[in-house]
This record gives sequence, structure tokens and C-alpha cells, in this order.
Amino acid sequence: MLSTFFEIRKRIPRLRGKAYRESSTEAQARALGLPGSWGKQLSQKALELNALYSYILEQIPPFELEPAAFREAYDLGSKDFSYAPSLSTWLTHRFSDSQWTLKGLEVDPYQIYFDFYRRLDVASYYASVASRENLSVQYEAADWLRFPVQESPAILFCLFPYLFEDLHRGAGLPPRHFDPFQFYQKMASARPQAILFFHQGAQEKQASLELIQKTLKRGEVIYEERITENPYLMRKHPIEVLLWKT
Repeated sequence: MLSTFFEIRKRIPRLRGKAYRESSTEAQARALGLPGSWGKQLSQKALELNALYSYILEQIPPFELEPAAFREAYDLGSKDFSYAPSLSTWLTHRFSDSQWTLKGLEVDPYQIYFDFYRRLDVASYYASVASRENLSVQYEAADWLRFPVQESPAILFCLFPYLFEDLHRGAGLPPRHFDPFQFYQKMASARPQAILFFHQGAQEKQASLELIQKTLKRGEVIYEERITENPYLMRKHPIEVLLWKT
């Protein structure tokens, strides 16, 4: 039933003429260890999520990428992309020797929020906030299973993918978009240098490790960490972090 609404909302045009914006305060941003300027562009909720993601990303030990003047990264299943500023900051700080493009790909950008903005409107705003002088951030309506990869990305972000069908259905997505094996196989065929996974709980992590073993045979998991507590945001389940590298 929920997937029926997916087909309906795909056809609903933009409802708000005014571009989406949000903000909090510089003090709220600094209290979370983030740049004060972010407070002028992000709500308290978005600040807290970016503080959490920044905290996790900072725990990842340094690793190398092949030298390149230009690199691409894809974020698979970006939802509203509210965490894009933390990804872009991490990329430009860790790998400052090149220009970057970060593409957020989302199969369902059509959700309509209580204020009648679409997920696409909101995510496009976060992409603009996250863009830097040496990093362009884009958000696209795209199904990773069918997305045409032109050049191998340097990094893939796979943050909380739906590996169990009940979660997929609960998000209102049609059955045709659920195929975890093909999803991971597509990541393998894209030939990235690294993939960063976030998973919710040990069961999802184990399912991911099994898929990695079956599909991503060119490399190995070089970093695993369980984030159970953090200074910024309490979560019901621990975040399981995996870094796969060629």
C-alpha cells in the first residue's frame, strides 16, 4: 500500500514557490563543535546530525587514495541529505589535494513534508550549503541499481542502506527497488577505491559483511568500529562503521 503512494507523489509538482531555507544560531553551532557559520544555515536538528557524523568521520584512521586532480564521491540513498556538510568537510580536509564532486543519489526525493516542501527541495538546499570552493555537491533523483556510472568514483558512502525488506517497505519504496545483492554488486562494478558504510546494529552489519564477502572481492574491510555513545546525539541502536578499501 505504501508503495502506491510512491507512484502518486512522483507526479506531484513543486508546491512551494519560495526556496527552502533554515537556520539556528552561531552559538548553537559552536556548542556542538561546528563552525559558527553553520548556525546561519542549519537548524538545530541538522546541526546535531552533522556533529554526530563529523564525530564518526574523525575517528576513521587516515587512508590513501590514488593521486588525482579531480575526484568524485557518491552518497547512495541520501534521503534529505541533511548530513552533506559533514561529508563535504571531511572530504576536503582529508583529501585536500584535488577538486571534488559529491553526488547524493536518492530513489525517493518525492516525499512531501508537513510544510509542503518536497524532500528534493530540502536536499537541494543542503547540497548548496555543503558546497565548497574545491567541492561541488549535487543531489539527484536516481536509483543506484540503474544509475549510469561514467567514471569510477574515488569513494562511495553507503550510510544506513535498507538490507531488510521490512525496512524498505516501511519507507514506502516499491519492491522493484529492493535488491541488496545487486546493490552491492553495482558498487563492486563501479570500482571505487573505498566504501564507507554506516549500519544500525550488529544484525545489519553482519548482513553487510556477508554481502561484501560475496561481491566486493578486490579489497577488504580495513576499519570497523561500533559507536555506542557520542557527545552530540543519543541513538537507540549503536552505529556500526565499516571502511572497505581496495
